[in-house]
Amino acid sequence: MQNQEKYLNTTHYFDPVSFSRAQADAAVADFNTEIFEPDAFLGTVRRVRSAKRNINRSLVQIGWAVLELSKLHLCVQYWAGIKATLPKVVPLLTDTDSILMEILGGDDPVPLLAEANLKLPVEFDLIGDLDAGKFERLYRGKISEPALAKLRQLRGKLGALSNECSKHAILSVVCLAVKKYSILLDSDVQIQKAKGVPQIVRKRVRHREYLRIHEENAIRYDSSTQLRSSQHRIHAVGETKKTFGVLNDKAYQLTKEFCRPLGHWRNAFAGLWQQIEGRAHVFDRIMEFARGPLPPMQAEWGQPVRDLLKKSRR
Repeated sequence: MQNQEKYLNTTHYFDPVSFSRAQADAAVADFNTEIFEPDAFLGTVRRVRSAKRNINRSLVQIGWAVLELSKLHLCVQYWAGIKATLPKVVPLLTDTDSILMEILGGDDPVPLLAEANLKLPVEFDLIGDLDAGKFERLYRGKISEPALAKLRQLRGKLGALSNECSKHAILSVVCLAVKKYSILLDSDVQIQKAKGVPQIVRKRVRHREYLRIHEENAIRYDSSTQLRSSQHRIHAVGETKKTFGVLNDKAYQLTKEFCRPLGHWRNAFAGLWQQIEGRAHVFDRIMEFARGPLPPMQAEWGQPVRDLLKKSRR
């Protein structure tokens, strides 16, 4: 997550004497003179420095570290807070900083989560965008005064887990591939997320279409036009790409429940097996080419091995 390696430090010198002294440093990796004139001088010395503390190499690493910390924080909130307080809960989907879950049972989860703020190492912002006065009148008598005071402190706090749909009821959720899901709320309010899909396509794909793709195990393709620049010229480029599907396109999907990482050595054999449609003798020939011929039969192996080989050749 963080770079603790040695790094290069560059220093410029405008005086030949100072430049000569800097060249004698044991940490010097390289040096160069850009300007060497009677009335002008510029020299560069590059030294190898050891990091005194953990430093990030680039903005990409910083962003990756923030995402990892966010996922870790969400994991603590779920297992130490939600799961400990609401045992009958089923997570439907998770993102870097959000989780969508179904709470089973007849108990109101709001008072339970409010009291958890006082007992567990978690922070739940249950008021959020709601009217604080109406919230307190609704739950007065169900939530203790210390828990209500804690909720007032946590309202709008950065890092606290809050309800993004506090003003609506969730009616339906459809999850497609990675980063693609649709949430149907009351009053015909919809929330759609589709990473990598052009905005003009996202606006015209509604919850009913998400549901159709999921039920039919379908793949949707859309066309869009974008402005792109090439050699200082702007062109209108039209493209057709796969936008929505059920299967996970970030891993090698075996079934709807199981998958393997991309690049796994077994993936090639699984795809080959699907292509030859279970014809074992063809697969055996390919494996013989890959690993060499099988060792010859030996007498001490006995008749069971001969019978097994006869069955495999049928």
